[in-house]
Amino acid sequence: MTTWQERVPGCFGCEDKKFAQHALDEGRAKELKEQLDQEKISWALVEKEIKNFLSDCTADHIETEVKEAKRLLCLNTERT
Repeated sequence: MTTWQERVPGCFGCEDKKFAQHALDEGRAKELKEQLDQEKISWALVEKEIKNFLSDCTADHIETEVKEAKRLLCLNTERT
């Protein structure tokens, strides 16, 4: 089984590293959200993993993508 941490990179564009902005990335983000919900993973852990994945990007890019990921992954959940 794929861990939720292993799913994070697949939710970002290969070139632009934008979260779920491309159809395949969006589908993988939905799969990630399902797994996060099932495993009751906190947003703090997800945010840390995303920041780690984006560590070679600018601070502005990281902030923007973390906000987008939170918007999509925390919708209708108790994850905060």
